[in-house]
Amino acid sequence: MRNKGFVVVLAAVITALCIYYLSFTYVSQGIQKDAVEYARDETGTINLVKKQIYLDSVWNQPVYNLFGAEFTYKEIKENELSRGLDLQGGMHVVLEVSPADIIRGLSDNNSEPEFIEALRKAREMQKNSQERFSALFLTAYKETSSGKNLAPLFATASTRGRVSLADSDDQIMTFLNDEIESAIDRSFTILKPALISLEHLSPIFSAFKAAEFKLKFPVRTILSV
Repeated sequence: MRNKGFVVVLAAVITALCIYYLSFTYVSQGIQKDAVEYARDETGTINLVKKQIYLDSVWNQPVYNLFGAEFTYKEIKENELSRGLDLQGGMHVVLEVSPADIIRGLSDNNSEPEFIEALRKAREMQKNSQERFSALFLTAYKETSSGKNLAPLFATASTRGRVSLADSDDQIMTFLNDEIESAIDRSFTILKPALISLEHLSPIFSAFKAAEFKLKFPVRTILSV
């Protein structure tokens, strides 16, 4: 009997929590519908800019009263049940930091034919490989240059103090990998706060790897921007 009582209490608590969070989802959907109606003109066309203005206007305004506790639209969005893109529609966006462009930049836009060809080959190889782009570039450059060392490509005025003509290929590869990873980190650091600041757009970040990271935008985001 004790176990039965515990199960009943647990079920009641879970049910109450479900109702609590579902209420935020219900209110959020109602506000979205209000925004659509506000933005609809006489012909039935929805003005997306006008819809967004409506949502912005209520973002920090109390829109829901639950047993005396008031919640703004922002708080509603934070507490509503999150649905995946399979339920609400949307799109995935893959943002890529180009290692080829970084390597070209580190060479001060070297125009030697074997260097340009090595970058092209590395791009082709990347389509069917999980290796780092820098490693593919090394393989390609060794082929196109008949085994030349990398150091002369990257010992430039802009890399003085970090790269020298005496550096081995292993040292150059470490340098290239560090620069590529640093560029990815900088891009992610800059981009993520910028998108998160658009709070009601709800971008969803997933972990990035290699030279790319991914964003998921719910369909309401696409329709709101």
